[in-house]
Amino acid sequence: MFIVFGLVSGNAPAAQGMSMLIIPFSFISSANVPVSSMPGWMQPMATLRFGRR
Repeated sequence: MFIVFGLVSGNAPAAQGMSMLIIPFSFISSANVPVSSMPGWMQPMATLRFGRR
């Protein structure tokens, strides 16, 4: 994903700024905490994204 941002953006600072859009999605992961302990609105997103419960 970050490679695509680098190719689409015109320069390095723009690519770095665009990559910040992806950082919040790393918290919607069952790698950090069990899906069952996530808030109700986050559980479906974590399940869909990673296919695990």
